[in-house]
Formats: sequence, C-alpha cells, structure tokens
Amino acid sequence: MHDIAEIGYGYFKDTHYDKAEQIFKGLAVLDPDHYYYRQMLGAIFQKRNQLEDAEAHYNDALARNKDDVVSYTNRGEVYLRMGRLDQAVADFDEAIRRDKDEKNKWAARARQLKFRIEHRDELVGQAGKKKGKE
Repeated sequence: MHDIAEIGYGYFKDTHYDKAEQIFKGLAVLDPDHYYYRQMLGAIFQKRNQLEDAEAHYNDALARNKDDVVSYTNRGEVYLRMGRLDQAVADFDEAIRRDKDEKNKWAARARQLKFRIEHRDELVGQAGKKKGKE
C-alpha cells in the first residue's frame, strides 16, 4: 500500500487532485486506521478550498494519530482561512508543542502562522506605512 500511496502523493504534487483523491479514498477503505490517508484527503480538499471537508479529514487523521504535526498545522490553516482564529491558534500550539527539537518544518510553519495572527495589527500597520512611502 505504501507504493500506491506514493503514486497518490505524486498525483497530489502534480495537482491531479481527482486522481489523488481516488487513491487515498481507496487506501482509507483498505486500511481505515491509517491516519496518513486521511491527512492527504484533508490536504486535497484544502487545496480545492473545500474547507469543511478538509477539516473533517484532518479531524479523522488526528483521531487516529494525536501526534500528527502536519494535520494540526494544516487544520489550523483551514481554521485561519475560515476566520476561526482561536481554533487556529490552538492547533498551531499543538503542532509547536509536539516539536521538542524545533526541527519539524510543519511546526515551523505553525509558528509563522501563529505569529502572523498574534501580530496581525502590527503587520497591517507596517504594510500600510510601506505602501504610503511608494
């Protein structure tokens, strides 16, 4: 099944989301306890901007693996795009908390997105100042 998942990931990377979805849905049926297939379905729906579906798949992934930093980060980004900032920050905090060595690229993304939320007023003000100088 690992080889099939690699093919599905290749389709995902090449933006062939329909083919990737078919593969990961099939894998999720064959191995219903494997979190990665649901994580990938979340990513597919997130790329399509189908945020509620993406959230549901990330929820499923996290129900199967509470330490899945990728799903916490991506679900947090989904919440951010939905305007659910408190939930976004909570997910980013979970991703960061699980990165004890501070080497995980997904936790680093969570840190960046959390920083943007916490400093959004300052960042908007700085962008306005730069725009005014042009």
